[in-house]
Parts: sequence; C-alpha cells; structure tokens
Amino acid sequence: TFSSIPNGIKQLEILVSKPDMPHNLDIYRYFHEIGGNGIAASWVWLSQQMAIHKNEVDPDRWADEVNLISRLWSNFWLSPELINPPQLINGHDIVSELGIDPGHNIGMYLEAVSESQVMGSIQTKEEAIQFIRQLLK
Repeated sequence: TFSSIPNGIKQLEILVSKPDMPHNLDIYRYFHEIGGNGIAASWVWLSQQMAIHKNEVDPDRWADEVNLISRLWSNFWLSPELINPPQLINGHDIVSELGIDPGHNIGMYLEAVSESQVMGSIQTKEEAIQFIRQLLK
C-alpha cells in the first residue's frame, strides 16, 4: 500500500535539512521504515518541491534535493546490503550463545546489529555476538 508515503515525505524533509548528505545509517533507517515505498515517496516529494517553488527555484537547494534522491535511489538499487544487510545472527543464536531469554529484546539486539553492519563496524557473526555482549554490560 501507499500509506507510508506521507511518512516518507516527512523523512525526506528531515534528510534534506541536514547540513551534509545523509549517512548510510540515515538511508538504512529511511528504507527500513518506509520500505520500497521510499522510492515512490521520493518521486512525490521531488514533484512537490517543483510545484511549491515553481519559478522561484533556488539552484543550490534544488541540487541538494536532486542529489539526495539520487543517493537514495543509487543505494536502493545498487547497494542492497545497505538497505537490507545480510543477517549474520538470528534470535536462536542470541538465545543459545548469550543465554538471553526469548522475547522483545531479541529484536532490538538484531536491529542494533543491522545498524552496526550498515555503519561498517560489524562484518562477521563473531563480531555481532561480541557487540551484543558489550550491549549487555
């Protein structure tokens, strides 16, 4: 469904207001929250920007907006490991290797691992387990 498009537009406004290009973690979180509709939301948002500013387009802002969309699209299609990093561990690994009871916290640990993968600080199952051990301290 397209119900996530308004949220995607809101997220794009936040991203474009940042002083620098979005980081990999920003891109991951955008698509993690919006999913594939992030592409549709970006089309709508860019069209809205054209309609809002009409003949009063600030070339620098327009360039920033187009660069943002270009970065999102490039990562979506050309860097799937950034949008959906490979699963290094699962809930069973966390329970069996770390002795954590099954439940809600498992998902939070898995998400923290995914975000760390996107930032480049975790690349192996062993690093993921060690990372969660550090979170537990």
